[in-house]
Amino acid sequence: MATKTEKYEAAKDQRIVEKPEIAMIEASICKKLNTIVNLVHEFSTDALGLRESADDLLDELRKAGSPMVILCPYLLTCTFVDL
Repeated sequence: MATKTEKYEAAKDQRIVEKPEIAMIEASICKKLNTIVNLVHEFSTDALGLRESADDLLDELRKAGSPMVILCPYLLTCTFVDL
């Protein structure tokens, strides 16, 4: 027999999600992914155009791109856990 806490947790996991809420979450994810794509595009443009040295490019990737790529799965998970 399920306890009150177990029933509450099951109900919490099965709540109804409205379309505007889904749209807001989707927009947030798209914005974050767009940031990653823009960073990669900028990095590849600089690399192909040899506008910066290899050390500068690696430093830029480490500072700008890496945190977003590392956080992306976490951000997606956190966003959908809240549903």
